[in-house]
Amino acid sequence: MSNIIYVEDDDRISSVVSEYLESFGYKLTIAHSFEEFCKYKSKKIDLILLDVMLPDINGIDICKKIRDNTNIPIIFVSALGLEDDIINALECGVDDYITKPFSLRQLKVKVDVHLRREKRTNYSKGTKLITGNLVINTEKKEIMVNGKVCEFTKKEYLIIEKLVRNKRQSISKELLFESIWGYNNESNISTVTEHIKKIRRKLLVSDPNMTYIQTKYGFGYLWEAKNEK
Repeated sequence: MSNIIYVEDDDRISSVVSEYLESFGYKLTIAHSFEEFCKYKSKKIDLILLDVMLPDINGIDICKKIRDNTNIPIIFVSALGLEDDIINALECGVDDYITKPFSLRQLKVKVDVHLRREKRTNYSKGTKLITGNLVINTEKKEIMVNGKVCEFTKKEYLIIEKLVRNKRQSISKELLFESIWGYNNESNISTVTEHIKKIRRKLLVSDPNMTYIQTKYGFGYLWEAKNEK
């Protein structure tokens, strides 16, 4: 049984969602605020449903607080449906976004997809991928550069691993988007470009003499470690 925590201050919505998902075997825990959510952080949680507009703190701020400490899938459930709202949410580390009012069936499909993806990741064989001065521990989901751990968000990590596993092959933004965010995700493909920029900045700080992600205009990105000095 997968454990889901739903952070939502509207009792009517949380009750309907809880009843629906529990009818399919999921275990739902409802938290009405960030303070209440913090009480459940020690529990085993497989996925987080997170409302954006909460009484004590914005859902985006919650995501920023917890994302660096967990790879648990996070799905935003929000009445804010403008493109900028969705992009801002995805860039803070959320995995998916669904706008209110929403179909319960669609929500369940998104939950199913992210939990399946997480299980595939957890059951994959742990190996180390080495490229230039960078070492990826795919079991720990950890990246070291020049012998020191370099912090990346979940999406940044997945982009790096995808590129490294296909190094010296160009991968289009479309393929990166579909394989990491999902084909039916409501975000904009431009979020791939923004994530690549952030990865490059972090790598530059940790390894200023090397470049890793090369842009092939008209084709996409490829991973190729190059010493620039």
